[in-house]
Amino acid sequence: MKTCREVANELIVMERAAWWNPRLRRILKAAPLVVMFLLLNTRTARAACSFSPSPDPTVDDASNSLRAAILAANASGQDCLIQLQAGTYTLTIANPTTGPNQGQDNTGAYGDLDITDRGHTVTILGKGHKVSIVNANGIDRAFQVLNGANAAFGNLAIEGGSAVDNGTAHSLPGQTTSEGGGVLVQNGGHVSFSNVAIDGNFAFGAPGLNGTPPFNPGPGLAGQGGGLFLSSGTVELTDSEVSGNGAGGGMGGTSFLTSRGANGGAGGAGAGGGLYVLSGNLRLLRSRVFSNRAGGGMGGRGFFSGNSGGGQGGGIFLASGALRISGTTISANSAVDAGNFSLAGGVGSGAGGGIFVASGSVKVTDSTLFSNGATGGSAGLTTTNSGSAAGGGLYLGGGSVSLAADTVASNFAEVRAFSVTASGGGIANAGSGLFTNTTLIGNNNLFSINTLPLGSDVEGPITCANSLISQIAGTTITDHGGNLFDVDPVLDPGGLKFNGGTTETVALESGSPAIDAVPAAHCTDLDAPPNPVIIDQRGFPRPDIGEVKCDIGAYEVQDTAFLRFSLFNGRLKIDPDAGVFDLAGGFTLGTGGSIDPTTQPVAFSEGSYAVRLPAGSFVKNSSGYVYQKLVNGISLSVSINFTSQPGAYQLLASRAGGTLTDTSPPLPVTLMVGNNIGTTDMRVRFY
Repeated sequence: MKTCREVANELIVMERAAWWNPRLRRILKAAPLVVMFLLLNTRTARAACSFSPSPDPTVDDASNSLRAAILAANASGQDCLIQLQAGTYTLTIANPTTGPNQGQDNTGAYGDLDITDRGHTVTILGKGHKVSIVNANGIDRAFQVLNGANAAFGNLAIEGGSAVDNGTAHSLPGQTTSEGGGVLVQNGGHVSFSNVAIDGNFAFGAPGLNGTPPFNPGPGLAGQGGGLFLSSGTVELTDSEVSGNGAGGGMGGTSFLTSRGANGGAGGAGAGGGLYVLSGNLRLLRSRVFSNRAGGGMGGRGFFSGNSGGGQGGGIFLASGALRISGTTISANSAVDAGNFSLAGGVGSGAGGGIFVASGSVKVTDSTLFSNGATGGSAGLTTTNSGSAAGGGLYLGGGSVSLAADTVASNFAEVRAFSVTASGGGIANAGSGLFTNTTLIGNNNLFSINTLPLGSDVEGPITCANSLISQIAGTTITDHGGNLFDVDPVLDPGGLKFNGGTTETVALESGSPAIDAVPAAHCTDLDAPPNPVIIDQRGFPRPDIGEVKCDIGAYEVQDTAFLRFSLFNGRLKIDPDAGVFDLAGGFTLGTGGSIDPTTQPVAFSEGSYAVRLPAGSFVKNSSGYVYQKLVNGISLSVSINFTSQPGAYQLLASRAGGTLTDTSPPLPVTLMVGNNIGTTDMRVRFY
């Protein structure tokens, strides 16, 4: 029989699995004694699994290589930690091109590094994303997480990946779409990235086959997810960047018969230059998605050129599932169609330079979409035939999108012909479910050779409250009040900058109508019931200290100085289905800080759940300060207790009732007392 320590370690493994598996959570809650009995009476856990492979010039298949460490982790039957050293780990063993095992290898022995052990987690930690680098060297994508396996990546860079297939075992280049240039996640796994750079990876579809009638040229294949492709499961990126990746469709095949009717093959589509979600859940927290490109392939040559493929979702493409974005900047991404060689062939469109939503659910809070572009293709050197362009920042084809406390600015849609139009320089909504609150949409543009450059912020229907749209031409608005229309937002002419925090924002200039425009009670997200948004994208107080109104957009002007906690930490236990959390932690005030929650306003948030408590809400006792209240069936208790150390306090918080969303770790927690504020990511365990 196992020791208590061995059982405790295995329970921790099960709790990690429960992060992404609600069914397992229910089993743990409903039959804890049965689970304990099974753990006690199964075989003893093996010794700890840990590796420290050597970087270049270590050979890729050496016993101390990264490939060898991952193969051993897959075979271990337990959680494993792989600690990378400073340096580059270059992959050099390509997939077999001949023999019975030719094509994509899914054992990890060739090509990409495959993580395959379902139910366990392989953690790969480096020394920093500019220090520890995994370079796929163009032989394949860098990582493939399959069979529902779990993986955690931290403090490293993933670069040099090239996908030429969809990850199916033994598939050959040119047989399938190309998916996941840097990372491919399949079969319901859970994968997290913390302080990781996914840079310079590509998924390019193969060109179509050439032909002479009766053998017509073939179409180019699609390229999807230049940086990462998620087929199902959960992916989380925290304090990470996705940049310089590309997804491109293959060129259509060429017809070698030049008589009338011998057309070239159609070009393939390119989608999700940075990230592509087929289904599942993608979450971005305090991250940057920039300078990625989705490009459609050119139509093939013939008497008539083939239709070119479209480019969709330069930064992110969501086919279905859920996308959650918070504290993140999406900038300088592009969705472009390559066009074709002649006037006669059809030309594809560019849509969703920043984000393309085909269906699914999208929630964006405290984030910025800036200088993303959608560009339609053109035919040869002429401008009489061109593809359309829509949604420079965001394109919504179906599903629903909610924007709260966001800035959508300086995005554009561009066309190259007289015969077509551009729509929605900022946002194009071809569906119906677009909702905003305290969101700034301004200074977006349309570019066309037959018109002067005119700003077009939103094309299509929008339901908005407490928001600013600098130009409403082309928009059908359901007005829920508190909005500002057809006004100059007066943004920083310097554009996107690091104005504090870990991601870039666009500042509001003095005199902006967005400043102090919304009563604090309406500064909320779009959940039901709504939660207050108590910090801006940079983590600064919203509204700023002493104010009763907040600003519109992701940037909150600070008129009064505030003090950061010098220390803030803790742990959470959560039951999302019952709306329960218990937090135990502590904080230390910064130099010069002092608090009295009986006379100062307090704000608290855990994930997307948040409350604002006016001065006088807390009661002082011999232990510290206490707040307790039942509101709308949800009970909340917050205690700020004295300690023996001056300026240091214990923080205890409990909630019960309703349900909790956005509970995947790491979970951001914010506490604000007067002009003192702290934000930290807390570890999560499930009941």
